[in-house]
Amino acid sequence: MKRIPFIFALVVLLPVSLMAEKIKVVTTFLPIYAHTKSIAGDLADVRSLVESGAEPHHFQFKPSDMKKLKEANLIIINGLGIEDWLNKALENFTKDHKAIIDTSEGVDLLENPEVIELTAERQGDSHKHSETEKGKNPHIWLDPVSAQIQVRNILKGLQKVDPINAKAYQTNAEIYLNELGKLNQDFKNQIEVLKNKNLITFHDAFPYLAKRYGFKYIACVEDFPEKSPSPQVIKSVVDLIRKNQVTTVFVEEGYSQRALQAIAKESGAKIATLDTIEVGVSEADAYLKRMRSNLETLKLAWK
Repeated sequence: MKRIPFIFALVVLLPVSLMAEKIKVVTTFLPIYAHTKSIAGDLADVRSLVESGAEPHHFQFKPSDMKKLKEANLIIINGLGIEDWLNKALENFTKDHKAIIDTSEGVDLLENPEVIELTAERQGDSHKHSETEKGKNPHIWLDPVSAQIQVRNILKGLQKVDPINAKAYQTNAEIYLNELGKLNQDFKNQIEVLKNKNLITFHDAFPYLAKRYGFKYIACVEDFPEKSPSPQVIKSVVDLIRKNQVTTVFVEEGYSQRALQAIAKESGAKIATLDTIEVGVSEADAYLKRMRSNLETLKLAWK
């Protein structure tokens, strides 16, 4: 039997090896990872900078993260300032013409909700609200319709960087967009019938969800102190709860409920936990599962 020369075997195998190499995609934090992984499946190597246990608002950028970014073919961010810690690195990569997708492109942006100023009693006005929290709110992923826009932006980025798999990405995206559509419809159908949808939250994370489904976003308690609230603070928040007939105050996943206990006791309002989906294990189905959990929390709180 005639033997194939060794050099010829190398020439044949090398292109096959190159074709099998997946593009490397770096996402910033959990919802962006979940959207991207749901589209990419196993066709791309998708990683998250902010891994389990960390959260994006105060993320500490490390040299190992720079290595991930340098190796990436595509970088996908939420945008709207939530990844400010990444700005300097992104400036360098923009100069290098590295593909960067800002998923907030095309989303109708909202201002931050009003913040209850909890240090106001020192200024002689326990009902004063902060004027320093103005700006576009970054929590667009917490509205399933805005999440669909993010997914379409991600799809375009993947198809541009990896045109060989463009059709497969399209197919996966359509399946995922359909699931997001079902999620949106379930929120509409199940929240619409609830009567009291007055919303006070700890963090300013839910204006997009509130607008989409008709919640009345009264305020958020953004700068609540870690220590027990003063009597003036309790009175300020309790007055707001009573005035607006708020039945439940929502604390976000990861925040201690202890600081709200005195307010709940004084006002009679319940405390429930909503998930901002910022922290947790990077999984493709994390967004859908945890948004459905939020829907159940709202239904129980407002039934």
